[in-house]
Amino acid sequence: MQPPIDLAGRVLGRLTVIERAGSRRFSSGKTVPQWLCRCECGEQVLRSSSSLLDSAKRGHIASCGCSQEVHGLRNEPTYRSWQAMRSRCGNPNSPDWSRYGGRGVECRFDSVHDLIAEIGFRPSRDYTVGRINNDGHYEPGNVQWETALQQGANKSTNIQLTFEGETLHLAAWGRRLGIKKDTLYQRYKKGWPVEEILAPARAYRKKT
Repeated sequence: MQPPIDLAGRVLGRLTVIERAGSRRFSSGKTVPQWLCRCECGEQVLRSSSSLLDSAKRGHIASCGCSQEVHGLRNEPTYRSWQAMRSRCGNPNSPDWSRYGGRGVECRFDSVHDLIAEIGFRPSRDYTVGRINNDGHYEPGNVQWETALQQGANKSTNIQLTFEGETLHLAAWGRRLGIKKDTLYQRYKKGWPVEEILAPARAYRKKT
């Protein structure tokens, strides 16, 4: 494994890298080097190596977030994802308000640059921002880029079943066992034990 690139002293966009500021470890186990940077406006911020280098590679101007218009991110898909996240958490007129801000979920990324520093740029239009803990906020350590399939698997309406030490939602169990999700759901509603809910085949009988 190669050592992290030493960015101390480099000027990237409006940011001057001052020094290494430890690492951040995500729930996935990934560890990302962090750097203390000073923006031209005087603000000091932490940025990850990937965020700083991605900005340079894409031709974006790294900053503390003091002037998003100048940094040319308004047409960037990542910016639109950040806007949508803030809207569903902070705008009561958003069609998704009831499932997010309406139930107390907050967006704790004050700028799109903070989001990029946390999880990098949006990989493609197939990805949106998802929460690792679906009952938590959009905040550092609890967000990741997810596909629609991953988002669906993380909905609060999904039922989790634990069997032989493994916990999966109904759709995941169904895909693994070759059983329709609706079939598993009907068994669950009838109060069957988990080993019977997940049984590949069973003799149906009327429960009394």
